[in-house]
Amino acid sequence: MGLKSGERPCKQQNPLLQGFFFYPQSSAAPQVFPFVAASLAASRDRYAKSIGEARLMVGNAIRIMCRSPKSRAGCHFAAAIGLRSLLEDFAPTIPDWANDQHTLAGRKLGRGLDHFRREGAKLIPEPTEPDPFIEEAYRLWALKQWSK
Repeated sequence: MGLKSGERPCKQQNPLLQGFFFYPQSSAAPQVFPFVAASLAASRDRYAKSIGEARLMVGNAIRIMCRSPKSRAGCHFAAAIGLRSLLEDFAPTIPDWANDQHTLAGRKLGRGLDHFRREGAKLIPEPTEPDPFIEEAYRLWALKQWSK
């Protein structure tokens, strides 16, 4: 797991990990990062007690990173937005639907919970499983909003 240009290795506390550099957040599927972080933390905790268990946890982290789908989209997004902002004073245009109850612009437009539910909370792609808590969540959010 070599270094990319400009990156410095992450200093590892666990001797089992010396020589390994982990960058799951930059190329592996995003859902892999919490597993790898938890595995490495557990490995550090278990190292003094059982080197075998520590190796197992490190091995699982490496295997899941190797098997996960890869993407450089996060790196490219950071460059396209972050570097463009720094180098060219670029500021992305905020789409109208993003101005909801959580933003000053949305509150100035009088947008509240109904607008958020209709526009701001849309997920693309849409979830494949039904959300059993959605109605209760919106009922409670409305109750909270009215009690202010």
